[in-house]
Amino acid sequence: MIKQVVTNFLGTKFERDVRKIQPTVDEILRYEERLSDVSEEQLQAQTEKFRAIIRERTQALEDEIAQLKETKKRTESADERERMTLRIGQLERELQETTQELLDELLPEAYATVREACRRLLGRARGESDPYAPLAGRWALLGFLLTNGFMIWWSVRAGMSWWSFAVLIGLFYAVLLGASRLVAAGGVMYVDTGYFPRWVTLRTIGALPIGPTSLTMYAYLSVIYMYDPMNLAMPQMMNSFKLVHSGRLRGSSFTLGAVLALVAVTGFGLVALLRMLHQHGASSLAAWPFTSYPRWAFGELDATLRSPEVPDNWLRLAVGTGAAFTLLLVWLHSRFVWWPVSPVGFLIASSYETNRSMWMNVFIAWALSTLIRRYGGLRLFRTLRPAFLGLVLGQYLTQGALAIISSIFGITQPLG
Repeated sequence: MIKQVVTNFLGTKFERDVRKIQPTVDEILRYEERLSDVSEEQLQAQTEKFRAIIRERTQALEDEIAQLKETKKRTESADERERMTLRIGQLERELQETTQELLDELLPEAYATVREACRRLLGRARGESDPYAPLAGRWALLGFLLTNGFMIWWSVRAGMSWWSFAVLIGLFYAVLLGASRLVAAGGVMYVDTGYFPRWVTLRTIGALPIGPTSLTMYAYLSVIYMYDPMNLAMPQMMNSFKLVHSGRLRGSSFTLGAVLALVAVTGFGLVALLRMLHQHGASSLAAWPFTSYPRWAFGELDATLRSPEVPDNWLRLAVGTGAAFTLLLVWLHSRFVWWPVSPVGFLIASSYETNRSMWMNVFIAWALSTLIRRYGGLRLFRTLRPAFLGLVLGQYLTQGALAIISSIFGITQPLG
């Protein structure tokens, strides 16, 4: 009751915070409007202007502190040295307070300067859309709504309950978006999280409330989207966006390239796949990726229908603990510059591919990088970077060429 009365008169904490910072925001916008018309030379001169203002306000205090420290070194009287120490401490506190007041005073103009410099660096004027964005926000949202709308329509028409679809897809997107963001930040292709929404759903809710029809659709959706992260393009797309920004390419050019790649893959890859399966039979080819995932998904469905899973409180605790720990790592990594552990390490360290084939590769790469920087310096490290990138590119080109040749001539490649 008292809290409601106080809120009615004073507003919520958010509203009070907004009122407190709004004058600063308005001042930043005014400076930003003025800086939008200045030349590049004038914008660059802002830095020296700020330094000159700080020097003018603090130079006298800094000179006095330096003079007292020098005099203190030559003074033999202990009482006099003590008096000088107290005076130096007083002046240093005064200098700190003056500097803080000055920085607060310069903050709006400095912030507006940084914003304007970033806009010019990115090559766009005020009010323009991001030229590196592959797709306008409204079109991306429209595509998301249409594709997911079709998927839920198809699932519900097949007999799946809408809430079971929402639970499965909600878990899937939560993991996919989070993992993809961390993957892009960490500079790797994808993360095999070992986190399967179907399994988590059945162990936290139970199989009986979902029902046989929805469980069958769970099997279809899982085998299409959720059993192998290599089938999902979002991490690779995020890495592509990084290349677009670092290369200062036009986003529309990337979109056109992605569409052409999709057409080529669908037109050539799908035809080649169907031809190979028809000619040789899926059962005669390697289990991965042709038959292992369907057998896995529908084998689990068969086991569930015979013996439905029940909720597991220990799993609920484990999921909650893992989520909380990951969020803690994300917060620490974004909050503190000195924090050494990236949250992507928590995902990568326990993934299937890491345990199967990456630990030795990571160790070798780390050892080579450390030795080169230690004994050859950063110059040699930068010189050798193209060679190591060539090794990565050579692996991709070789595997791609072998895949094309094997699909044309029916040659089965050994799994590595």
